[in-house]
Amino acid sequence: MKQKLLILLMLFIGLKTFGQTSTVNKQKYWDYRDRLKKWFINVSADRGGSQPMQTRGMSRFDGRDYTTGGNHFPHKTSWMNWGDNVTMHIGYYIATLAMEYKLLKKNGQDTKATLKEICYALNALNRLDDRSDA
Repeated sequence: MKQKLLILLMLFIGLKTFGQTSTVNKQKYWDYRDRLKKWFINVSADRGGSQPMQTRGMSRFDGRDYTTGGNHFPHKTSWMNWGDNVTMHIGYYIATLAMEYKLLKKNGQDTKATLKEICYALNALNRLDDRSDA
């Protein structure tokens, strides 16, 4: 029994294993970041800008069922929902941007776009806070 276990162990030691590398993680981050900016947020100083959406979907005419939750407009091509806890999502968004800024600065890369986006997100948070006090 010990011999079989030893042989099996030696076979597994020789196998090549794969794990996450920093290169793969960076690529995943930028892919998700690109998706966020294209589909879930309008980065701007305008009213409603820089507020990440909670959910987004296509119309019911595409064969999928998107009728649960959110603002569903069957006559439009898509629906979007920001929900009541948008300030929490802006907080996560700002924290992510802060980490992005730190990593870009540490690697000597351009941080202007990230800083601009942080300012827009902070302004969106201030806008929401001002409106809630009214």
